Amino acid sequence: MKRHPRGTIINHWKPDSNALERLDILKAQLKVEGKMTLRRCHYILVSQTGLAKVSPKSYKSVVVPLLKKAREAGLFPWDGIIDETRPLYQPETYGSFDQALEALYERFTLDVRKNIPLVC
Repeated sequence: MKRHPRGTIINHWKPDSNALERLDILKAQLKVEGKMTLRRCHYILVSQTGLAKVSPKSYKSVVVPLLKKAREAGLFPWDGIIDETRPLYQPETYGSFDQALEALYERFTLDVRKNIPLVC
């Protein structure tokens, strides 16, 4: 089995004709739209293949497993799906130690109220 940076490539998955048809539709739409969310893929399949009406069951039981297996098998690009609901964590980086110290100096403050007793 080959390794991909985001997971193992499985070579033994044999998609049925329905799965291949759905993947072809999604790959064609990927070329038109660019990266898509899982929800967008679901709506495309609902509108173009007669997939069960929008419901959590068809979304979680059809689209998510299909794209998971297709990506693991190398049949759908790993970066073709985006997740806009998850916040991206970007650590602050600096070009040098001096730049980091300068940024720290600009933002550093002491909590002057730390030792003041709370009076009610």
